[in-house]
Amino acid sequence: MSNLNIQTCTTHPFIDVYAAKCDKGLAFDCVTSQIPTSIERKLQNIMYLGDSENDNPAFKKALLFQLVYILILD
Repeated sequence: MSNLNIQTCTTHPFIDVYAAKCDKGLAFDCVTSQIPTSIERKLQNIMYLGDSENDNPAFKKALLFQLVYILILD
């Protein structure tokens, strides 16, 4: 069996399983690096939206961020 990467979240009763390492901070860097240099790509001009603590690495890189929390009542 190949190595699987598992991410957990303390506020959710499930796990995320990935075939490769998932780091949303690295994804943030990859996406922002694709912005043409003719456009200012200052981090304070970038907003990141996320819904779990797995988004924390990207939250740390963006000056503006929004944590979306949804409470579902049965």
